[in-house]
Amino acid sequence: MPPKRSKAKTSSEARSCSSSRFSTLKVTERSSVRAFVEKNKLKFAPGKGFYQLTKPETIHFHKEIVVRRKSDGLFATGEEIRTILNIPKETAKFKLDQGKLDDFDVFVQSTSYNRVLLPDTEFLYDTEEAAAEVENAEDTAPPTKRPKATMGTAGASSMSDVKEIVFSFDTTGSMYPCLAQVRKHVEKTVGRLLSELKGVRISIFAHGDYQDKEATYDTKWIEFSSDKKKITDFVKNVSSTCGYDSDECYELLIINHFACVLGDDKVRTQLTWTPGSQRALVMIGDANPHPPSYHLNTQKINWREEAKKLYEELGVRIYSIQCLGYGGAESFYRQLADITCGWHLKLDQFASIVDFLMAICYREQGLDSLQVFEDEVRGRGSGMNRNLHKLFDTLSGRTTAYTAPAVDAAGLTPVNPSRFQILDVDERVDIRTFVQKNDLIFKPGKGFFEFTKAEKISDKKEVVLVDKVTGDMFTGREACDLIGAGGSGRIKPASLEKWRVFVQSTSYNRVLMPGTGFLYEVDSDH
Repeated sequence: MPPKRSKAKTSSEARSCSSSRFSTLKVTERSSVRAFVEKNKLKFAPGKGFYQLTKPETIHFHKEIVVRRKSDGLFATGEEIRTILNIPKETAKFKLDQGKLDDFDVFVQSTSYNRVLLPDTEFLYDTEEAAAEVENAEDTAPPTKRPKATMGTAGASSMSDVKEIVFSFDTTGSMYPCLAQVRKHVEKTVGRLLSELKGVRISIFAHGDYQDKEATYDTKWIEFSSDKKKITDFVKNVSSTCGYDSDECYELLIINHFACVLGDDKVRTQLTWTPGSQRALVMIGDANPHPPSYHLNTQKINWREEAKKLYEELGVRIYSIQCLGYGGAESFYRQLADITCGWHLKLDQFASIVDFLMAICYREQGLDSLQVFEDEVRGRGSGMNRNLHKLFDTLSGRTTAYTAPAVDAAGLTPVNPSRFQILDVDERVDIRTFVQKNDLIFKPGKGFFEFTKAEKISDKKEVVLVDKVTGDMFTGREACDLIGAGGSGRIKPASLEKWRVFVQSTSYNRVLMPGTGFLYEVDSDH
């Protein structure tokens, strides 16, 4: 519960501000900030508008909050407003529930033109006269303690038309096929992002581990660019790495994003951020980083400290994409996101990586753009599986969990969603060629062809069923029985409307047909 309201407490703990600082406008219909501002003929810049909070919402620390006390209309702002709202002083982002604040109307600073305003709410507009008043007051009054803000902080970057996004790929062992999936669509994807996202600049990082430096590379990257050919050429041509031990040099990757903009001659990279840009690092991997005590980590890099500096000094938020479901690495990816006010996302299927990357880019553009892309994905013939629902729920800040339609899976054995990867087959090709082309680590018996035509299937072959709606996987003796494996005649897949069926192949020479899928078991040793 919030503290009881008290005029003395409000004036002593928070900086009161004149009601003349703001113009208060009624919102009568659903509208973006941009459309609302244009309709009301306001002279507007990002950060000068405040939307009214009406539902629980996660708010980052750099957003200014203004409260209006219902009893007398008094406005208040400042860091001490956290005390009134029961927000811990050191919290980087917090969930605020207007429903628990009976005494106040709460308004949150908007740094995006794409923020949606809801009908029957109010919009505060910070007038130019008020800005001058505040400036004069700051010349004579003691400074108020605020969160650290440099030219690269998230608060400044979110106001910029220049958006700089780094995509970082782990190219070791079982992770390299993820980049191979991006390659298939890289020209179309990059072309679309460059044309639809105003002011976007993209950098690509690839990394192995320290031991890879002599044979291939430990880290490799291209500078920020809006050149489609430069970006696509790098993605198409960067080679795989080995990785050697289970941990990878993610810590080295993090410090590689400190560029010469900091004025540090010891910085080993020349990745250059545009001053004042909006910044994001999309980090894609499956393992843990090395600790400072690791013998090849000669710089004694502490990834937690470096991630914190990356956010506080450069304003870079990290979207940490955890792949292949290794539970021992979850803490690392979750903390990366928490430290940098970013997002922790889980990727079950490499086939979805392009949708993940596109969704992140549209999230950087704004929630409206993300919603448009979600509607596009939802409208495809294949729809959205459980993993994609979770992606959009997380990026949109939705708290309601996706509920899948009930499926009769009685007796079937559930499969960890990351045990198998499903790749699309684009042409008639044998398994050996397909495996080599997609840079897979593969052993006979670890691949499954999609059952799409009548044929005889032995009951000694493992069968994997994939729910067409959710993407959930099942196996076991019951899966074989369900499709009729083991009989003397040829069986048909037509009766299995709810499932995609994959059958184990022990031969490299099996021919895969275009328009089908190939399921392979991830090699956990790599």
